[in-house]
Amino acid sequence: MSELNWYVVHTYSGYENKVKTNLEKIIENRGLHDKIVDIRIPVETHVEVGAGKDGKDLVVEEKIFPSYVLVKMVMTDETWHVVRNISGVTGFVGPGSKPTALSDAEVAAMGIETPETKEVVSFKVGDTVEIKWQKSASMVQIQIKDNGCGIHPEDIHHIFKRFYRSRFSKDKQGLGLGLPLAKMIIEAHNGTIEVTSELQKGTTFTLNFLNPTKL
Repeated sequence: MSELNWYVVHTYSGYENKVKTNLEKIIENRGLHDKIVDIRIPVETHVEVGAGKDGKDLVVEEKIFPSYVLVKMVMTDETWHVVRNISGVTGFVGPGSKPTALSDAEVAAMGIETPETKEVVSFKVGDTVEIKWQKSASMVQIQIKDNGCGIHPEDIHHIFKRFYRSRFSKDKQGLGLGLPLAKMIIEAHNGTIEVTSELQKGTTFTLNFLNPTKL
């Protein structure tokens, strides 16, 4: 059997659950359990204090990626047509509408599952990554700096957008979810992330977190 991978499917707004339900029915009717094995709508929960009935705390569930559904499947002509023709689906996410699988790192970062294999990161002699932090009365700052190829000026204002892929990138894996997920996690902890970069000199990411004991 061909390789199973996670793919991202774009839907009309508010159609995520309908798409999931309808796809599950087709899988059952056509016996496609070995080709389309899992469907997820990533959500996160948070508690709204006193927002429930009688002033009780209310647990609220929100979609992490509105208008997107994740599907673990073997990509064939048959499965592509099955998913693509579900009512409410507009297409797969990928360059030129060509389905592109999520990388192992993106799958792990999204908490969908723990990949069996580790993603290989290539380094060459002379590459460095410097991490430093400093603490003030009201803030903790962390900086991650490398001396790599840098980020193209055309991309610098887009790298935190979901599914953004640079036309200058040599990395063909994944869908460009790593930095958007990092930003989402940092902001969930009341932090911020900024980036500066210069071609052929390197990139610096700066994370700032308020010190809650000083608020």
